[in-house]
Amino acid sequence: MLRSGISRFGRSRSAAAFVSLLERLPTAADRLSVLTYHRIGDASLDGHLSPALISTSAAAFGDQMAHIARRYHPVTANELLAARDGQSLPSRSVLITFDDAYRDFAELAWPILERHGLPAVLFVPTAYPDASAREFWWDRLFATLRALRPPTRLATPAGDVPYRSARDLMPTYRRLVAIAKSLSHADAMTWLDEMTAATDLRTGSLHHILGWQELRQLASAGATLAAHSRNHPRLDRLSDAELADEVAGSRRELDTNLRMPSPPIFAYPDGAHDERVQQTVAAAGYRVAFTTRRGSNSLGDVDWLRMRRINIGQRSTLPLIRAQLLAPTVRTSAARRNGLEPRQTA
Repeated sequence: MLRSGISRFGRSRSAAAFVSLLERLPTAADRLSVLTYHRIGDASLDGHLSPALISTSAAAFGDQMAHIARRYHPVTANELLAARDGQSLPSRSVLITFDDAYRDFAELAWPILERHGLPAVLFVPTAYPDASAREFWWDRLFATLRALRPPTRLATPAGDVPYRSARDLMPTYRRLVAIAKSLSHADAMTWLDEMTAATDLRTGSLHHILGWQELRQLASAGATLAAHSRNHPRLDRLSDAELADEVAGSRRELDTNLRMPSPPIFAYPDGAHDERVQQTVAAAGYRVAFTTRRGSNSLGDVDWLRMRRINIGQRSTLPLIRAQLLAPTVRTSAARRNGLEPRQTA
């Protein structure tokens, strides 16, 4: 109900008017807001992919980027790294990021970004480009559920889950996603492989991830490509050896296949990290890393390996996005004093 109420307010004229008033106020120059997108498009156009990863439609994304271009300072990866070294950023600085390298980034998002002259960072899980037999596990899971005929019961490591009717598709999907995320990466993939095999789903025909040639073309056109692990596991559920391979191997594969060095910037898959993960990321030479913790960043008091982002979802209307860009930053030291965040090493 709270989400629904916020969504309705975000679509109201009063919300737009209120945010417009806020945007007239001066803002601090020591903050950086980072927007996170995944997929751009319409769930009705591709029923095989999980609709949970759709951030917004192409039309709404165009409106959002037009507003960013008018009212904010878009930040490049080089400006981000310069800020990491102590250089200041202008007020209302915004970094635009995309996770997972879905094909719609090149087909829909990048032309809009180019039209407005906006830079963006695309985080690439490097084991997927050109691997036509591979799909992200959440898309395989969704396609598997669509292929089943309810009512049925689904065997999971946490016990049987009832799938009563087609109307239960999304609640059942969300429950299975939660179970998968509770397991080690290897156990989760074994279970999902068995479920997919049982429905005779041919995942190669569903491939919607950009290939290396397309990624090289994007890099040549000005998009910044950065590491997002190799296989997109929850890094906090890996062994030390697996973790090191995912973190360091991702950037190594990115550099090799792009034929150019990538920036020392990393995004934690699913935002999952702990002190061990953060230390591994630092040891691999990354200087900036992004979580999924919501909020803007106060650059005078920021953990550069645990930066916050504002995730854009289907309920994220333009007034709501504008309001989040203007919201007060959560200062790292204050959050730790109040017990809101565990203390981490840089």
